[in-house]
Amino acid sequence: MATIVNNSQTADESILRIHNPIMFVPDPDKGKPLDGFQAFFGLVGRDPQLEQNRKIVYALQEDGTAVPLDQPVIGSAGGVPMYNGSPVGLAVSGSYSLKILDKNGAQTYNIPEVAALNLQGFSGVIAEESTTVDGSLVLDFTEIEVTSASFYKSTDSLGTIFEGSYLKKDVDYVSNNTGQITLLQATAIGTVILGRQMDSTGQIVPVTEGSSALFVFEDIATAVAADLQSGDTLTINGGVAAQDKLGGAKYLTVLGQPETPDGENVINLSNGNQIQALENTFKLARYSEVTTVATSVAGALNLDLNQGNVFTTTLFENIGNINFVNLNPDSDLTTTISLEIIQDAATPRTVSFGGVIFSGGVIPTMSTGLGSTDDYVFKLRNGIAKGGVFGQDFS
Repeated sequence: MATIVNNSQTADESILRIHNPIMFVPDPDKGKPLDGFQAFFGLVGRDPQLEQNRKIVYALQEDGTAVPLDQPVIGSAGGVPMYNGSPVGLAVSGSYSLKILDKNGAQTYNIPEVAALNLQGFSGVIAEESTTVDGSLVLDFTEIEVTSASFYKSTDSLGTIFEGSYLKKDVDYVSNNTGQITLLQATAIGTVILGRQMDSTGQIVPVTEGSSALFVFEDIATAVAADLQSGDTLTINGGVAAQDKLGGAKYLTVLGQPETPDGENVINLSNGNQIQALENTFKLARYSEVTTVATSVAGALNLDLNQGNVFTTTLFENIGNINFVNLNPDSDLTTTISLEIIQDAATPRTVSFGGVIFSGGVIPTMSTGLGSTDDYVFKLRNGIAKGGVFGQDFS
């Protein structure tokens, strides 16, 4: 057992320690090497003896290359793994499960998880490989390890667009072994299937039971086109680039389209399912709201809630109607709106608040001072608009 000299420097010391790169397997009952052991390496928490659960185990060569080995890896009489008649160091990319049998096939060790670094194919680069469906639903891959990779199918006739059309493990495909998958859905000839080893983009395929996939999309359009399934969660980057003001919004996918879509909190997908915004609680030290400039047209001031909840307008004509546009159709939600009205600098204008209920039925009168400012607040719920005066005649 290693002794930690300085607990505060554990990570640094571990780098300096000498490790034996040769795996040694002892016989737990006889105090000697386990002669002719059979070792299987697989996905964490799964039985590595089953071929569909295996991970690739590599033999590390003197020239720095890594050679994939067949499983089981067989041990010598001295209890060490052998390759081409010589002892060899082994490597597995990422954490793995390990099962060891004796030479007669009896289980000796079974370790559900061995924590290890993801070596990204020993190159530091995400391994990627594609293949084209030629009529068979069985696809072979030679550059990636399919049991821990994610897969996407092309969505255009040229096989070059992969807009979130993600293949779900055990629903759209199964892994037969570390280099082969079988598609479970009918797939057109010419469709390109792209595999990414240990995908770092955020589109991670869960490889253990009980996991769920988290998807990241740049905008609403790409999310709508994706083949998301019930239970999938996602975020939409949105914001400035997409101009949808949804930067960081998080959603849950539900089966079918049970709620009325509003294009923001509830969005219908092209595959017949729906994504619904998740409720969040925040503790904020400070926050800012975008102020949208609104301009009246023919005596009507339209406040488009797709643009935000804070508005300012400068009068150049009398306002007969203030209309709230693109209200959320969910009657249970409440929307609060702030409106700053700046009086004409040359001629006093009037503002009508028809359709808005004010406390005590007293409808406010717009300040008449040239260039003066009035601030109003409106609360909308169940199709009813309630108004209040924040302050008037800020001149």
